[in-house]
Parts: sequence; C-alpha cells; structure tokens
Amino acid sequence: MIIYTVWTDGGGDMFKGYTPKYISTHIDRRVAIKVADLNSGWFEEENENLHTNNEKTLREQDINLHNAQQ
Repeated sequence: MIIYTVWTDGGGDMFKGYTPKYISTHIDRRVAIKVADLNSGWFEEENENLHTNNEKTLREQDINLHNAQQ
C-alpha cells in the first residue's frame, strides 16, 4: 500500500543543516497534496504494509479531511 507522509521545513541553518517537521500521513494522495500546500510543505510517497486498524483509521481521517476541504 502506498502512503503519503507530509513534511514542512522545521528550521535550521546552512551550517547545521535543516530539519524537516512531520505534519501527517495519508492514504489519499489528493488530501496529502492539499495538506502539504496549506502548510507550505511537501509529501513523500512510501510503500508500507499497514495493520488493518491503522489503514482503517487513515482512510476515515482522509475522508473527513477531504470533505472538510471542499
């Protein structure tokens, strides 16, 4: 299963490096794109084996976020 992890710039400097800040994880690519856009961030695509409970929770959250974004 493909999941999308959303990140934003967590600060730092060019000498010590930059640390990305975790925002959220999604199954729905459209939701990940919107969340990344709203947070001036980006998302990374990963192939993961999720437990069925985790998958169900992420799907429900994505449905609620997608409905709220419209």
